Amino acid sequence: MLVTPNFIGKPWPETELANALSMEISSGTIRIIPVLDVSHAVFAERYPLMADKLSRSWDAGVGELASMLAERIDHRVDDWHWGIHPQEYIGPVWVRITAAPEQQGEDHVVTILWGDSLFEKTIRVGDTPLSLRHRKLLNDHAPLLIHTSPAAQVTVGEGRAPDKHNLLIDEGWRRIEGSPQTRQ
Repeated sequence: MLVTPNFIGKPWPETELANALSMEISSGTIRIIPVLDVSHAVFAERYPLMADKLSRSWDAGVGELASMLAERIDHRVDDWHWGIHPQEYIGPVWVRITAAPEQQGEDHVVTILWGDSLFEKTIRVGDTPLSLRHRKLLNDHAPLLIHTSPAAQVTVGEGRAPDKHNLLIDEGWRRIEGSPQTRQ
């Protein structure tokens, strides 16, 4: 969704946006990725329910916008995945695990490496996605490397977890012994 000064306040675009936002909230599936041709402050003031959504400035250029979209919709089944949260974002974040059809209902060993921190847990993933919720507390840009066994679809995001089935994983992270401290 491209938000321009002309978009704000026009009846039909705002009706379409309200419908898409309603569908996104009720389904837990991302349907809106804001691209802003206004400041984030103007966007957040006009659309407070979307203030914490991942967005990019139109000024970022086509390459960065295309990369962001590709990261958000990369839904392949694999055992290794990666993701990154915007540096300036602080708040709730999630890792979404979707079992391959032949692996639904099975235990998955999930390993997340985030900077110098490691999380490992065996989790049963059913026939619907499971969101692993945690918090980003620092203004940093550390990537997440995620390994699942068996292979699964994995996405990462910011804000409220998209799935009814979710698990809080703030506890259980440990610093990797001997690693340089990358997150302060």
